[in-house]
Amino acid sequence: MDILIIDDHPVFSAGLRELLLAENSALKIELCTNFKKACESMHLSLPNLILLDLDLGGENGIELTAELLKVNPVLKIAILSASECVEDMRACVENGAIGYIAKSLDHDTLLKAIDLLSSSGSYFPSNLLPYLMNNKVKRERKTYGLDIFTSRQIEVLECLKNGKSNKLIGYELGITEGTVKLHVSSILEKLKVNNRSEAIIASLNICTS
Repeated sequence: MDILIIDDHPVFSAGLRELLLAENSALKIELCTNFKKACESMHLSLPNLILLDLDLGGENGIELTAELLKVNPVLKIAILSASECVEDMRACVENGAIGYIAKSLDHDTLLKAIDLLSSSGSYFPSNLLPYLMNNKVKRERKTYGLDIFTSRQIEVLECLKNGKSNKLIGYELGITEGTVKLHVSSILEKLKVNNRSEAIIASLNICTS
């Protein structure tokens, strides 16, 4: 399965599927209206990307994201929401989501966002990062200098910031995907973060001078 859309608004999810299929008819997209059905579907086939509604029939999509990632940390989950509240976006990052897609996005931006998420990148609205830098995340995280990284780790970090997958990073840097994973793990440890999205945010505080 390429994409699993978990949303209790069938008109929206069906429209999103048609939009994605119009762009790429080869995609395998499944729709689920509740969390239970989604879990049953994932027992049969793990999706490459999960698009999860923030308010899923009374269940909180952010809490569900954390729950799913505890069971399977490699899942790629992005939140779909009619809310453009920065607090919701921040909570998504802290619970491991790789993206936050407002349902109000125009079709072109929506497609580009999902394409980026599908290729192991991340997508968050531009108004999220300044908030994170000026609030709790910034206060709790020290400012790092480039001297904490090796030259190769700096190259890998720049690739992460550009939303590139481990496979593409390995190809561009001439190293194996396994070596890339080791570098990414080391970067996460040095930045004291838990995932790639948090590493990208933390890297904005790195001194380059």
